[in-house]
Amino acid sequence: KAQHEAEEKTQREAVAKAKREAEEKAKREAEEKAKREAEEKARHEAEEKTQREAAAKAKREAEEKARHAAEEKAQREAEEKKRRFLRYAGDRIFIRLDQVQEMEFVRIPAGEFWMGSDKKKDKSAGSNEQPQHRVALPEYWMGRTPVNNAQFAAFVQTGGGQAPSGWQNNLPPADKLDHPVVGVSWADAAAYCAWLSQLTGQKVGLPTEAEWEKAARGADERIYPWGGQAPDSSRCNFNLNVKGTTPVGQYSPLGDSPYGCVDMAGNVWEWCADWFDAGYYAGSPATSPPGPAKGQYRVTRGGSWLNESRYVRAAFRYRSAPGYLSHYQGFRCRLSPL
Repeated sequence: KAQHEAEEKTQREAVAKAKREAEEKAKREAEEKAKREAEEKARHEAEEKTQREAAAKAKREAEEKARHAAEEKAQREAEEKKRRFLRYAGDRIFIRLDQVQEMEFVRIPAGEFWMGSDKKKDKSAGSNEQPQHRVALPEYWMGRTPVNNAQFAAFVQTGGGQAPSGWQNNLPPADKLDHPVVGVSWADAAAYCAWLSQLTGQKVGLPTEAEWEKAARGADERIYPWGGQAPDSSRCNFNLNVKGTTPVGQYSPLGDSPYGCVDMAGNVWEWCADWFDAGYYAGSPATSPPGPAKGQYRVTRGGSWLNESRYVRAAFRYRSAPGYLSHYQGFRCRLSPL
């Protein structure tokens, strides 16, 4: 009996040991399998990450290459446009409009000037011209003359603009080719500037009210473009002296501004980029004032052949509805070379 019990005990222990060994082996195999699977998963994820990073890098490089190529192309095109349509001559820039005519721009240097009027210095100063204040502007280039009929015709004949009233077959009267274009709305003037921008690759627009005034009077507080002397028939077209427009530049050089701009007093009112606000000067920025954000009227400057002397002062402010068409209102362009 004792021998039998001993044998059974030995068998049980052997079975238990075999069971433990089998369980341990199964456990080791399961752990090894799990480890292999985890390593395989990690390797696969690492490979996928590497592939994603490589693909992202390749995409960035391709995009960068495409962007660089596009920039080079745009630069080449801009340089080609500049070569074809812009001509530099000292402090003047000329834009070629077509095969026979150019538009001339004069340099207005960066710096401050006095904007508005001081009643003590100018008895004709209006309330909307006050307070007189210092304004700083960067360098820009101003159209030497208002846009004339021939220059506007170049735009109309491309199909970009509508001929003003009184033109025939998209052409102005032959005897007024060098007169300022009139009968154009603010949108017409802005569209002309946009056409010049597209043509040249440069930034062309209507001048802000501040840009217009500085170009007209300079930095020495002069009342009229030529100085403090009252206007007369040798300096500008005003007060019904002629009873109509005159060729641009007819009163040069006596009527010129300090920078060489002509017809900034009289002949035609000129559209500006700004909305009009009679009280804007009370809180306008001291640097590059853009004008009010919105309004009912657009600023016009310079007076016309119809107006008396106080209207042709460089600081005089006026306004028109943007869609207003008049036989005494035109515009000139401002250029910011790129």
